[in-house]
Amino acid sequence: MERITGLFGGPSRLLGGHRGEDFVVRSQRRVEPYEIEAQFHKSQMVVPITTPIYEGDIVERGDPRGGVIEYTVANVELSRDPFGHGNDHAIASLKENGHAERKYGSVYNIHVAGGNNQIAAGANATLNQTVNAVNDELAAVLRAILADVPRDALSSSELEELEEAIGEAIEVSESGSAKPTAVKRALYSAKGVVEDLGSAIKSGTGDAVRSWATTAVTVLLTKLSGM
Repeated sequence: MERITGLFGGPSRLLGGHRGEDFVVRSQRRVEPYEIEAQFHKSQMVVPITTPIYEGDIVERGDPRGGVIEYTVANVELSRDPFGHGNDHAIASLKENGHAERKYGSVYNIHVAGGNNQIAAGANATLNQTVNAVNDELAAVLRAILADVPRDALSSSELEELEEAIGEAIEVSESGSAKPTAVKRALYSAKGVVEDLGSAIKSGTGDAVRSWATTAVTVLLTKLSGM
């Protein structure tokens, strides 16, 4: 795994007292994840201003209890030193997704090879999708997301809401008359339901759901970015 140079010492007087910590960033804009040392304070990650970190990226830090604590980048603010003292930095605000039972830095990302994106999470969940796929393949990806959901960890009402949202997205994507904007709206709706399920699951009982939700959201974001 590539290691990107982070901040050694504080980028500013305000954060100078906080020591660095290693993180893995799984960016939607890079083929492989990377590791970086950053300062972490009150759900904010401080990194060099040139760091390739963007809204929607997945960040993980090692959990002393085992596994990792997973976050989603909610916002990135670029801060330039007005005095030119070399204190330029970026502040990534993170939303905690909770604990995930996987090894820190394990294989779990978008891999592009031969025109295909392969997205894998955990031991079993693997989804393959073709870049610039036709809507039939989009429907197949949506069905794969639905097939991989850990049903035993969800209530009947949660499953019903999920099946309805993904079912509508499948129906729209398979409709030959649907406009691209309609397909995108349906995908965003399905993504919202998946995100809600991943964040609402009770702590300690839903690691499989959170892992599945993170994978599914990454797949949907990848499809949306290519539309």
